[in-house]
Amino acid sequence: VNVESFKQDNPLTVDAIKEQRSRIIAKSKMADKHYIPFSLDQQKIIAHTPKPASIMSIICSIYMIRRIMRDPSRRTKVYHRIVLVLCVHTIILCLALFLGTWPMP
Repeated sequence: VNVESFKQDNPLTVDAIKEQRSRIIAKSKMADKHYIPFSLDQQKIIAHTPKPASIMSIICSIYMIRRIMRDPSRRTKVYHRIVLVLCVHTIILCLALFLGTWPMP
């Protein structure tokens, strides 16, 4: 198979994709004339800001869950069951927020 004839027949070669990607990036930067990338310190602040808030939210949700589960009269009420489920959901969400930036390179 001739490589040159393959490139002419197939428009989605690696070179064409790279060229198209660079054109898209150039257009997006031209569209936003006031684009200023974040500095390294700003990126670190953005990455670490949600961590204390998520820890506090997890602690408060655990406290509410313990308080509802220890009292039998609260466990029977629909309101407290809904709050219990919302606290479990909040714990899952806050864990995702807390761990969110760690897998990034």
